[in-house]
Amino acid sequence: MNILIKEEDGLFRKGIEEIFKTLTSSTAAYTLNFSPEVTDISNNVDIVVLPLCKGEIKLCSPFLENPDCRLMIGILDENEVLPGTLPACYMGTEFIYRSDSFDRVRQVLIRGLIKMTSRNVMHHDCDCIGCLDGRMTRPQMHIMQKIIQGKSPKQMADEFGINEKTLYSRKKLLMNRFGLSTDYELINLMRKLTFRIPVRNI
Repeated sequence: MNILIKEEDGLFRKGIEEIFKTLTSSTAAYTLNFSPEVTDISNNVDIVVLPLCKGEIKLCSPFLENPDCRLMIGILDENEVLPGTLPACYMGTEFIYRSDSFDRVRQVLIRGLIKMTSRNVMHHDCDCIGCLDGRMTRPQMHIMQKIIQGKSPKQMADEFGINEKTLYSRKKLLMNRFGLSTDYELINLMRKLTFRIPVRNI
């Protein structure tokens, strides 16, 4: 069984590996492979453990669609609240928080493994058209890209041909939409997803 853990925190990653090993040690049905060669979601992986930055859970992310993956586990920060309706690409995903106790993480992984054995793959038809609310418009993406480039509000407003008040209003709407409260969270989200997010032609 190939397991991809994309977590950068080595201690956290090692802890998840050890829990998986403990849960599967009593059965010969599972041979775990945490091989460093397995580095991409598109590779032949059975389980993906993926850290999600604030706001990412509210975005349509079709790059997560992998016909081989049988279980997806998302790692959330403490202040992230799961939305009532998830984008289609996160359906069937199990979630843990960084602050969760050992027992809670163990319970989630057990539940995931049980679900995994009851179906061949996690794959479902990803209807991105139904996820329009989880996509960013071109103006929103442009604002995020300019922030990443270090442009000042005045420079951005001049480039977009709008006044600074309108720019702040658009930025605030964008941040509210994805539950972001600081520029750092906005930049973090942008850095992770610039080349992955479907963009609406608006």
